[in-house]
Amino acid sequence: MIFCFPSRSRAVSRKKTEAIPIKKMASDSQEAALSMHSFSDELSSMPVSFQVLKLKNSLFVWIGNSDNKCLGDLNLAMVVPPEEITSVRLMGNLLTPSSVLTKRLCKKLGKPVYLSYNLPQNDNMLLEIVNKRLNKEIENNLDKFK
Repeated sequence: MIFCFPSRSRAVSRKKTEAIPIKKMASDSQEAALSMHSFSDELSSMPVSFQVLKLKNSLFVWIGNSDNKCLGDLNLAMVVPPEEITSVRLMGNLLTPSSVLTKRLCKKLGKPVYLSYNLPQNDNMLLEIVNKRLNKEIENNLDKFK
C-alpha cells in the first residue's frame, strides 16, 4: 500500500525551516506537544526532502523526493528491555535496508522512531549519504529531534 500526496512546489530549498508548533499545551512556558521541522538538500544528484514531526515521546521522520510525496515504507524502532533496539516494518517491502537507519536514529535519540524512507531502496550508498545528512541536521538542531 502506497499513499501519495501531490507536490505543491517543484523547487528544492536548501534552507532550513523553523519548527512549527502545531498544538500548544496549557501553558506558554511548556514546549509544544507537536512540532515540525523540514529541510531539503541535493544528495547524490537527487533532491531529497526531510520532514521531522517531533511528538511528545517519539519522532516521525519522512525522507523522500519533494516531487513524489509517498508513504510507501514505514518502520518503527524502539528500545525494549534489556536495552536492546528492535524494529518492525509497518508498511512496505520486507527486504529493504531502511530499518537499519530507523534503529540508528532510535539509538542516537533514545526514543521510539517512526521512519518512512521513500527513496530508491537498492542504493546503499544513497542510504549512507542520507544517514550522514540526517546526523548533521541532528547535531545542528538537536532541539528539533529530542
